[in-house]
Amino acid sequence: MNRKEFIAEFAKENHLPKTQSAVIVSSVLDFLRKKMEEEDYLYLFGLGTFKRRVRASHRVVDPRNPKELILVPPKTVIVFSPSTLNESEEEEEDEDGLI
Repeated sequence: MNRKEFIAEFAKENHLPKTQSAVIVSSVLDFLRKKMEEEDYLYLFGLGTFKRRVRASHRVVDPRNPKELILVPPKTVIVFSPSTLNESEEEEEDEDGLI
């Protein structure tokens, strides 16, 4: 699901116009992005944890000249770990025969 599809579904479920839904979704994502710049991790109960990690530098083969190696510098990335609460809820639903 891409951003446009997400906004359309969010608007439908919340009985809002797509333009208003787009503003809400953009505001939330901008806020999350800003907080991730300030903090090392962000935990959202029931959803999961976003963590900022530094990917180590490494060497890769140069696609233009396969005989040479290129050094890729370290890079900061955001990693998401889903909450275990969701997994336990899914297991309970499976046992009840709801899924």
